[in-house]
Amino acid sequence: MEVKLPSQLVSKEGTVDLSAFTSTKVLAIYFSAQWCGVCRTFTQELVKFYNEVNKTETQLQILFISSDDTSADFEEHYKLMPWFAVAYDDESREDFGYACKVVSLPHLILIDKDGKVKRDKAHNDIRNNPTKTPAEIFETWKALYEVAEVGKKANEK
Repeated sequence: MEVKLPSQLVSKEGTVDLSAFTSTKVLAIYFSAQWCGVCRTFTQELVKFYNEVNKTETQLQILFISSDDTSADFEEHYKLMPWFAVAYDDESREDFGYACKVVSLPHLILIDKDGKVKRDKAHNDIRNNPTKTPAEIFETWKALYEVAEVGKKANEK
């Protein structure tokens, strides 16, 4: 499965180019909504996770895809998040859920810079491993990218 990312994203500072999102090694797409109680709780967990793994350098970027019913709900939910988002009025926003086969919220998917899925349901890594630290979980995620990078370099020779 491959996801086509929009060229422009939203950040707290305004509109940014896609390269701001793809400039780190581990990329994630986060599907969530303000109306979803489990999402609101998980968003708080994900913010802590994100801040912990990025405390010394930005290693993880997340792109929020809203499933909210109104732009006001989107804004309310997004204000809690320190990462990027697809604008609420972006027509491609609804296509992401279908392309990624999202059937429940919250949903976190790891992708590479080309939009290929590296790990579906990555939210379960955080939710179902309360004894693992964010660093331990993140190391398993980084390994997914490192294996692909080694394979890519081997194919180039």
